Amino acid sequence: MVEFINLAASIVTVLGLYYIVYSLYKWINRPQFIIGILPSKEEQSKIKNIGRKSSFDEYHFNSEILARRINNEVQLSELRELPNSARKIILGKNGEITFSFVVQNTGKTEAQRYKLAIFFDNPEIELLDVHTETLEIDGFYSQNEKSISDKQLLKKLPDVSIREKNRELGLIGSYVSFIGSLATHTFEIFSLKIKIPPASKTFNAIFRIDCSEAYLKRAVYGQSIDILE
Repeated sequence: MVEFINLAASIVTVLGLYYIVYSLYKWINRPQFIIGILPSKEEQSKIKNIGRKSSFDEYHFNSEILARRINNEVQLSELRELPNSARKIILGKNGEITFSFVVQNTGKTEAQRYKLAIFFDNPEIELLDVHTETLEIDGFYSQNEKSISDKQLLKKLPDVSIREKNRELGLIGSYVSFIGSLATHTFEIFSLKIKIPPASKTFNAIFRIDCSEAYLKRAVYGQSIDILE
């Protein structure tokens, strides 16, 4: 009986150690993301290091020019102080602009079915159009659905009754969410067309990534956009 108890205890100890080692291995090799709005052609001439080409991984983007990891709302106000990360734009008369975004997995494990949501801290911004390579649009909402011409996007809108209740309570602004997968060191570029309300001077784009791989908890990133006159 004593030998059986000792054997059982040894097995439990070995399994426990295996779990700890396996968990540590998964955490070290977990997917990691960089994401953000890419600089315009005009901005690229001022930013010396956009990234570098790679014979193995196509391209390594410089994380300093993209969105920054944030942990609370207070840090949103500090994003404007990051000159390489903050985007500076000039709007036309209609207030519309198309941003190019990139998301890259810089970790050592494929990010399988990660979820990405993008929204803005200005609730009056309208989301007009979305174009992706492989990302699947999971959810979509815009403050003015009458400005949307893409029928596929319109199908992603919540029911009218839900939209009306959200507006009544002031609960939601424009957003889009995606589901996708990224192999190690691969990236995807996609674009969003938005309409910015008049008199806006600055706002922030907020990115939220959820990935169940390797115990990766929700990560939130922010990037400032300044509107030049």
